[in-house]
Amino acid sequence: MIKIFSKLKSIFIILIITLMLIEILSLLFTKMKILKFYNIPTYTLDKKESWFSKDKDLGVWHKKDFTFTEKTSCYKVKYKSNDVGARSEIDYLKLKRDNNVFIVGDSFVEGYGANYNEIFSELITKNTKKTGLNFGSSGHFGPVQYYLVYKKFHNLIPHNELIIFFLPANDFLDNSIRNPLYKSKIYRPYFKKKDGNYRIFYPKVDITQETGKRSFVRLVKDILINYTYTSNTLRTISYTLFYSSKIDREYDVFKGYFHENEEEVDASLHYIQKIIDLAGNIKKTIILIPSVDDLEKIYVDNLDYKELYWFKNFKKFSKKNNLELIDLASFENTYLSRKGNYQSFFNKCDKHWNKKGHEFAFSKYFENL
Repeated sequence: MIKIFSKLKSIFIILIITLMLIEILSLLFTKMKILKFYNIPTYTLDKKESWFSKDKDLGVWHKKDFTFTEKTSCYKVKYKSNDVGARSEIDYLKLKRDNNVFIVGDSFVEGYGANYNEIFSELITKNTKKTGLNFGSSGHFGPVQYYLVYKKFHNLIPHNELIIFFLPANDFLDNSIRNPLYKSKIYRPYFKKKDGNYRIFYPKVDITQETGKRSFVRLVKDILINYTYTSNTLRTISYTLFYSSKIDREYDVFKGYFHENEEEVDASLHYIQKIIDLAGNIKKTIILIPSVDDLEKIYVDNLDYKELYWFKNFKKFSKKNNLELIDLASFENTYLSRKGNYQSFFNKCDKHWNKKGHEFAFSKYFENL
């Protein structure tokens, strides 16, 4: 009996030492950015931390008057929402003057991974006589949601200018049934075209399905992710062995600036047109955002997108509707003259704008004032 206890004790000690070594190595690999995943433990399981909420119309939005801090390997950012759930320290429903710029877009507009004083909407507020209204959101937010959020708030919040940001990297597909999210039954608004007309529909799933009680497996995963660096190693191994080829196949539909599906281009412009019609006679601008992958294809691989169906139609659409069209991929000298080139405009641990990226976008908008 004593021998068995002694062996178990030895095994336990070896196991603890092994786990500690794996955790230390995982920490080092995370800091060195060797792994696919770079999550920094938060040491909490409080589900209320997330500022995202389910919305029956938009699919996803932010909780009102909420503060949330996110920490990763390359940034620590505090997000704060206002009285309508937008990322802002200003309550929009209290605004009286109309000298405001209504800005719609996805996580780039929201300012994912950037501090509040660095993001595009706040740069407008600080550097012009107008107030930037931030109606961007992470969580797979595309042109159908741009229309829905503008439809919901445009009459409630005074403004005399509209900016629509468009990210070809995923906006063409965010609301398409070709999106892997749709196949996974994720609750978002999607579009369908029938008899020449577009309509919005939602998957028949419980909108609260992702906010219910944790399963035991989910609980174990959350503990590993929130309390260890080892989770980054395990997730990287799992991704490499079992998921990378599958995900690559599923997400191969995302072509960015080299998108080819004409129906998705037409649908995107259809819902942008609906925004334009609601906006009426105010100044309107569309800003095209290239992803870091788009810029690599354009500046390293020397691929041309300007003769593609989507880009030519965005130009025609802008001219027809008397819109300012700013293509942020067209400023080659700016990108290539900076230290680190185009990559220096994005966070190192993800593909969103950093402070420099937001400043660049604002500078090009400001030049057109």
